[in-house]
Amino acid sequence: MAPPRRVANRRQRRYKVRQIRVFLQTFALLGPCASARLFARTYNIPEATFRRWTSKMAAYMKASKPRGRATKHGGRATLHVQGRVESNNFSRELVDFMASVRHGEHFLTTAHLVTWLKTYQPEWLAEYMSSKPTDERAYKSLVQWCLRFANRHGYYHRVPCPAKSTQEELAVTQEAFAADFGSTFGHLPKHAWINVDETPVYYDMPPGRTLARVGQSSRVKESQKHSDRITAVLSIRADGTKMPLLLIVKGRPGGDIATKEVPTYPAGPVYAVQKTAYMNQRVWNMYLREVLKPELDCPSVLLADNLKCHVSKKSYKIMQDELYSGAFLQPLPANTTSVLQPLDVGVMGPFKQMCRTEWIKEEKVVTAAEKRLVMIKRAIKVWDGMKEDTVRKSFEKALHIYEI
Repeated sequence: MAPPRRVANRRQRRYKVRQIRVFLQTFALLGPCASARLFARTYNIPEATFRRWTSKMAAYMKASKPRGRATKHGGRATLHVQGRVESNNFSRELVDFMASVRHGEHFLTTAHLVTWLKTYQPEWLAEYMSSKPTDERAYKSLVQWCLRFANRHGYYHRVPCPAKSTQEELAVTQEAFAADFGSTFGHLPKHAWINVDETPVYYDMPPGRTLARVGQSSRVKESQKHSDRITAVLSIRADGTKMPLLLIVKGRPGGDIATKEVPTYPAGPVYAVQKTAYMNQRVWNMYLREVLKPELDCPSVLLADNLKCHVSKKSYKIMQDELYSGAFLQPLPANTTSVLQPLDVGVMGPFKQMCRTEWIKEEKVVTAAEKRLVMIKRAIKVWDGMKEDTVRKSFEKALHIYEI
């Protein structure tokens, strides 16, 4: 008699208190009639776990105290390490200053922290500087102190992202657009909500930084920066469905690449040849006719950014005359794709990360034709591996829609 099969243990997940609080706050906003079972299923949380959280909601909401204030046991709130407290008495004020600078979306550097210390804590600063053997040593030590202080409170060096709108303005625009979109197209099934956008796929996937010896140049040859590239046009639906790719290859339309190479490419995507491998009116028209039109099985809405060819008169004419108004083009407000475009919100990042992972696994090729084929196969493999749950959550985050 064969021994009974051992039942696999359920995978254990760990949740931070701040994550639990976000889930509980979201659930509370749904009202008293919300279903805990459906909510847990929507966010892939074990039902028993979520019900335990709801039974202890009051405790979770009081669990985290602002840093520096007394806890329920009478002690001060610590930093990231148990029992570790600040050695100065102005940390709260300095943290508030840092928060106010970033709240206004201004640059924040160690120089700003030093300036604040000179202005509001001159005695502490003078004592600190005098404790070092030389002025040069004192300055370097002070800069490192400011950097460590910032790191302890969650501030790290990051690449600044230029923006034309503040986060508050983007949040207001997002709420208004999501509400208007829901009232206008909410009657359509999620399968009918489509988002399209373009992203480059590079052969070498080079990083943005390089290791260089201290004191020597960190320059790199321009030829090493994205010498080979295609453009992938991604399309997704709000129910998690992925639509076929449109891949734009660099070449002369009607030339050798279009007539000899393209017929040998893997089946599945639609291929276009453009002299710079970018989206233009001709390629966009091809997308509408050869990618979007065959996929339309019900009245749909197409979300797209304000690229000139997307919102051109020719684009609207094709959708009206050739698609028989089966899809309505809904442009996104200007400068809001970072929060309102589902592909930018939750798909482009994983897509590019998966492309980098595949690049590591690939064998090096030499010729331009081989590189084009490698990039095409990489894009197809990554797109096939993109999870439906990732696609669905990108719409939820961008347009604030939840299936409850």
